[in-house]
Amino acid sequence: PLAIYLLLLSFITLSFAIKETNKHLKIFYIVSLFLFLFTILISGTRAAYLGIFIGALYFLLFYPKKFKLLKTCVGLFLILIFLIVLYANIHPQLPTILQNRITKDVVTSLSIKNASHDERFRAWQTVLQEIEDKPILGWGPENMSVGFDKNYDPRVISSLWWDRAHNIFLDTGAQAGILGIITYILLFIILFWSLQKIKPKKEHNTQIIITGIQAALIGYLMANFFSFDTLGTYLIFFLLIAYSMHLIYGTDVQNETQNLTQKKSFWKPAFISVLFIILLIFLWQYNLVPLQINAELNRAKNLSDQKQCDQAFVLLDKTLQEHSFVDSYAIMKYVDFEKTCAGFYPQNNLTYINKGLEFMNEAVKIQPLYTRYWLNMGELTTVLAGQQEDNLDLIKRANSYFDKALELAPKHQEIYIAKIKLDITDTDYKNAENHSYKCIDLNPALADCYWYKGVSEIYLKNYKDAQNNIQLAKEKKYNVNSQTSLIELANAYGFIPDYKNLADVFEKIVAINPNVAQYHSL
Repeated sequence: PLAIYLLLLSFITLSFAIKETNKHLKIFYIVSLFLFLFTILISGTRAAYLGIFIGALYFLLFYPKKFKLLKTCVGLFLILIFLIVLYANIHPQLPTILQNRITKDVVTSLSIKNASHDERFRAWQTVLQEIEDKPILGWGPENMSVGFDKNYDPRVISSLWWDRAHNIFLDTGAQAGILGIITYILLFIILFWSLQKIKPKKEHNTQIIITGIQAALIGYLMANFFSFDTLGTYLIFFLLIAYSMHLIYGTDVQNETQNLTQKKSFWKPAFISVLFIILLIFLWQYNLVPLQINAELNRAKNLSDQKQCDQAFVLLDKTLQEHSFVDSYAIMKYVDFEKTCAGFYPQNNLTYINKGLEFMNEAVKIQPLYTRYWLNMGELTTVLAGQQEDNLDLIKRANSYFDKALELAPKHQEIYIAKIKLDITDTDYKNAENHSYKCIDLNPALADCYWYKGVSEIYLKNYKDAQNNIQLAKEKKYNVNSQTSLIELANAYGFIPDYKNLADVFEKIVAINPNVAQYHSL
């Protein structure tokens, strides 16, 4: 997002630097431009590289004055870019004198081989499927994940959760359908063509500014083919549109304003005043309040990371009382902070879970089609059921949450893994094994499925298969020696009971965390 933000600023800054006659301001613009370009370079954002290249090419080719030198510069520029990309792909290992973190990141970003393995290309296949499901009007604003989860296939794409397609056209299509894509493209075409029409009528300096705006729009559109918008990029993009409208209609609006002042009327100022009040309310509710909430969430995250969880939750409780359209996002963050704090203060885990479930119930009312809310509610309820003896009602509730999640995302393996944990809590080990088979069938590459199949087979006393599956999980890079994994093994061996293996597991747990007396006593 930072690179795209600076891309939008770069071309207008270049235009101001060229047209400026004041020496100090010209230096300021030039220094700013180099700072922007350097930041884009070290960001390693391939989308921004492409946007800068295409935008710069347009700016050079359609600069208001035609110079032979300019055409020569364009040719040299293209040759230089080609040689840099070629070198980065033929000799990815730089000379020792040039090796540092920045140059390595840049070379990696320019690698065609790395780009071809980018997972977003596989994600686009899934997004195309969800556009086919609702081609006219899409799934609704900010609902790209709903259609994506429905069509998600772990054999096609390994990353579990996607809220953006990293392609502005596919994002728009998923949310607003083909009509949305057409409208979005028309915005650029009309804006670009309107600027092109007035360019010959303007003075030379204004023509430079118009060319810079057009280059920024082209570069931005190219970059967003591999990226998506954020609040920061929206702000600059809308400012560019406003400035373009000023250049296109500025004189006409000024004349109309003068005519309005000559014709005195009561209702027009009153109407403008009402619109201004509505604008203030809109800015407060949809800009300032969410901005403040996001700032408080960041403060709470810092507090929770520093183990100051009581202060973090006091701040979060206060923040969530200020209801806004980002409530569901704030609640999701609240649950994430609870998981962090539960690791620091496990004795408070029950309090955290109950509070988290309370907020998650509010979140699903806001976004009932968001899979992760139902999954999180099921996971929290599973932990709660594991801490109570009379847990039949909690297990039923957790199952209903997971079933809803599977209805929304039928091929998400994470949901099956959560169901396996619930089955183990419910002592239904055969069902846990069955769910592990379903997990593996969806995508045999996921190590977690083999791990939990092995754990469930220990409970079923199928030792040979259990060891084979645990070994498979290890080969597929599952961390079988983490404290969480070892405790799951200890619970399984303790249930059988198998004291020999249990003792071996606790030796490993003590080596990781020697400060818990209970581990030594066992």
